[in-house]
Amino acid sequence: MSHDRTPYFEITCPECRWSELCGPEGMTRRMIAARRLKRTSDMSLDMLAELFQASAGALVCPECGHTGLTLRPRSDLDDHWPGGRSCNVCGKTIPAERLELYPEATLCAVCQGKIDRGERVGDMDYCPRCGAPMQLRQSRAGGITRYEMACTANPPCRLHK
Repeated sequence: MSHDRTPYFEITCPECRWSELCGPEGMTRRMIAARRLKRTSDMSLDMLAELFQASAGALVCPECGHTGLTLRPRSDLDDHWPGGRSCNVCGKTIPAERLELYPEATLCAVCQGKIDRGERVGDMDYCPRCGAPMQLRQSRAGGITRYEMACTANPPCRLHK
């Protein structure tokens, strides 16, 4: 992978033909869910992309549950993204209308809104069991109010940390 471009992959299930474009955050989430990467790991984008490619056989399709997805590198996305550019945080397309108003925009409106409101973006905690985002919730125990990290999967995998 080139050092000056963000790595993207088109991942496809050979069984049900499900497909998704996956950027750095998506790769990290899927690698954590496949137990190939620790939540606290800090690595370069190039290393993450290589590890993601090497672990394609362990990735699970979210639609049919088939293990083993096919990957296709997409290097054409940074400059010629159809209808816009990709968001640096979530990897989704920044609409052409937003880029007309803000030509230097590197974030989609949703991610920019979260940053403007002071919400956390990017380095999210993910469930080590199922890969869903974790959320800080109030504990159900009586007495002093306590908080715990809980899985947000539906149905919940009941992992508390």
